[in-house]
Parts: sequence; structure tokens; C-alpha cells
Amino acid sequence: MLFINRPVTEVGAITSPGQRRPGLRNATCLQVMGKDDVGAVEVMVDPADPAVFSFKPLYTKP
Repeated sequence: MLFINRPVTEVGAITSPGQRRPGLRNATCLQVMGKDDVGAVEVMVDPADPAVFSFKPLYTKP
């Protein structure tokens, strides 16, 4: 199983009154769950796609 998110989507976003979060532009987090099932993850990059990255889990054979 793959869990993909963008934990920092806006640089300088307000996190609580009077505080701003430092940020990273274009940061994407990829977590791989199920170490016995997923052998690798193929990451594709397409600068023309607004999402930029796409991911494909490569499963191990049973």
C-alpha cells in the first residue's frame, strides 16, 4: 500500500494565530506500507502534468 500526500502545500501558511509555518515548495511525501508485499516503487516524473509525480507500487510475488 502506498500513502502519498503533500504535507506542505503553502509556504508561510498560518498554523495558529500569529505563527507562520516555514515551508517547502513542491514537497511530496511517499510512505510504503506492507514491507512484505511491496518490493519497490516506480516514480515517474512528468513536468507537463500539474501533479508532476506519479507512483506505481511493484509487488513481490507470493
